Amino acid sequence: MRILFLEDDELIASQVKIYFELKDNICDTYSDGQSLLDKAEIGIYDIFLFDINTPIKNGIETLKAIRKHGCDTPAIFLTALSDTQDLKVGYDAGCNDYIRKPFDLEEVEIRVKQLVYKNNKNIIKIDQCYSFNISKEKLMFGDNAVDLTKIEKDIIFIMIKNINNTIPASTIIEYVWRDVFVCDNTLRTHIKKIRNKLHNNFIINIKNVGYKIQAI
Repeated sequence: MRILFLEDDELIASQVKIYFELKDNICDTYSDGQSLLDKAEIGIYDIFLFDINTPIKNGIETLKAIRKHGCDTPAIFLTALSDTQDLKVGYDAGCNDYIRKPFDLEEVEIRVKQLVYKNNKNIIKIDQCYSFNISKEKLMFGDNAVDLTKIEKDIIFIMIKNINNTIPASTIIEYVWRDVFVCDNTLRTHIKKIRNKLHNNFIINIKNVGYKIQAI
């Protein structure tokens, strides 16, 4: 598990890093939000663990900047704040959970594992670059969401739900357009548009049968 940890208290940062790395995890630490945004390779992490009150750019501002790029990696805020309004601001910024300071390291580990496990169940990995978030119906290129229309998302979704299996064109059409009559050429046109947005073409055409997404 890879953890991205934002914490300006050197003692806390060291304690958390040692605790997780003794259990064969990777925990990269930054003391301010701007350094994290400038240097960290955001897309490689399984979870963000951010203190709210950090210098230069605080945890909330840092997470907002990350979320703007479409990154859905789960995030936990560490805070001594208890005001309801402060908590609301954090959730609005895109955090998934809060842990109040002072905290117990075992509690942090349990909460981190729960979020990572829940998130991984929703993520279908296609290849080294692409994945699909089932719950949010988002195709991701690294930590960036691919800009797809509603129809394009539906086409990808039905193939992802049946990944590595060939889906007849008629089944895709029925799922995407419901009761509207659509010919195979329309489906082909939309798949071509999807392919034009991809760096890697993972949509395979099975001649006279249908299509499939082949995970690598």
